[in-house]
Amino acid sequence: MNMLMETDEAARWQDCLTVAIGISLVVSPFVMQYPGQAISQNAFLVGAAIAAVSIVAILMPGLWEEALLLMLGCWLAASPWILDFTKDRDAALLAVIAGGAVLLCALWSMKNEDRSRTRAAS
Repeated sequence: MNMLMETDEAARWQDCLTVAIGISLVVSPFVMQYPGQAISQNAFLVGAAIAAVSIVAILMPGLWEEALLLMLGCWLAASPWILDFTKDRDAALLAVIAGGAVLLCALWSMKNEDRSRTRAAS
């Protein structure tokens, strides 16, 4: 049981980082004055979803939260091409970097969750 607690504590920083990324995405349309409504809505809504799912992951760690973050990170990283805002370099760069960071954090947390379940089972 103690090993499980250590793993949860070790994984918590990824969730805190994704909360910060989500909040920064929510604030970004107001700070960066995006030219298009689709760019602003994407950043605001995806950022809010990332922050909310990350808070749930902190409070009730599980694989489903990390899977949702993985999907949100994929969407965010691909959104400049899907929503066609690659010409707005700042918005596209923010989306790709933030999406990549969310992806990496979710994968790292999933790896830690898998290890903690394996240790708990043995």
